[in-house]
Amino acid sequence: MTEAERDATQLSDDDRRDLIDLMTEYVWRLDHRSADRVHELVTEDVSMAPGPLVGRDAVKAWGKERAAAIRATSHLMTNFRFHVVDADRVECTSMALVFRHDGADMGKASPYAVTEYNDIFVRQGGTWKFASHVTTDFFSG
Repeated sequence: MTEAERDATQLSDDDRRDLIDLMTEYVWRLDHRSADRVHELVTEDVSMAPGPLVGRDAVKAWGKERAAAIRATSHLMTNFRFHVVDADRVECTSMALVFRHDGADMGKASPYAVTEYNDIFVRQGGTWKFASHVTTDFFSG
């Protein structure tokens, strides 16, 4: 493998930070009743859990309903593993420990699920976006 080929398969520190920031922003919006703005983080033709939701408009409609729900969640993210497909496409697996409580009062601190995220990101106009977001629950609370 040449040096140029090796460099093309490596994720830069800046891209790694930007992708982790993007995933963090996604779960932050879920956890802070701002799911109505998740559509800003995705491509026009995204395929995304739950559902799947296909297209930015579907994500926008889901996000509006999700933001209005009386539900508290907290996502703790870890185990980021990136695979560079090319300079503008990266695949990632990560794990989330999710706490969830339906209702306005404080809930018990018991896990709702341990979930693996399988994401595909594409760079559009210099900005990383979700092209695909698939979830698989491994454990439930």
